[in-house]
Amino acid sequence: MNTALVKREPVFAYYWAPTPLIAQEQWYILEEPAHTPGCWDEVHEASRNPALRPLDQGCAYPDPGIQILANSGLREKAPEVATLLSQMRVGIEPLEETAEWFRNHPNQEQGWEEAAIHYLTTYDDRWKEWMPRENFGKVFVALQEITRDRIEQ
Repeated sequence: MNTALVKREPVFAYYWAPTPLIAQEQWYILEEPAHTPGCWDEVHEASRNPALRPLDQGCAYPDPGIQILANSGLREKAPEVATLLSQMRVGIEPLEETAEWFRNHPNQEQGWEEAAIHYLTTYDDRWKEWMPRENFGKVFVALQEITRDRIEQ
């Protein structure tokens, strides 16, 4: 696949997200028919029973979403953090772009903290939706200070 990409030849691939590979190139995503439980059951059954093939139509995989996991005691110990995490929607595209940014970043020894700062400074319109209003301004100002301090160094 990389050879075709280097030569700028057409490529057909099946891949998953989020991944930096998707953000690395300009991909045209082929739209599949929407996932429905009935269609998915037919596809799954046909994968096990050759007599049911070929199917007239398939459908997209179910959207697994992005799962956010936390310690089971978090709700009791820090209910405000648990609420924030339950409202958090980071998005596949921003995650892919952030992963690609991190992959190409020359200072990776600073770890994912750099990627988190990149995400938060680049996608403030997204996290503004799930950050408590009284905290958004504080976090936004802190990020500006971090960015300014890094530029000055």
